[in-house]
Amino acid sequence: MARLECRTGSHVLGSSGVRRPRSAHKEGITLVSWLVKEEPTHYGFDAFVKDKKAVWSGVRNALAQKHLRAVKKGDRIFYYHTGDEKAIVGIAKA
Repeated sequence: MARLECRTGSHVLGSSGVRRPRSAHKEGITLVSWLVKEEPTHYGFDAFVKDKKAVWSGVRNALAQKHLRAVKKGDRIFYYHTGDEKAIVGIAKA
């Protein structure tokens, strides 16, 4: 299970689901970014900020589970709201 820590921020990208990592090389450091999606009425970003940490469990999709297991400490997580909002509403750090 991926453990995420909250770091607030605001970005908008047009995609959904847990995605394969995209690496960027800068000064010899590899930055890995992930996208996780959640229905704001189920567990919105505000609740995540309040909790400060979360364990992503209950994911049934096998590919999504595989990607969650690949999340490493320090990876950047884009928090995407599904439903009517359809936007990245925050950034977390694994």
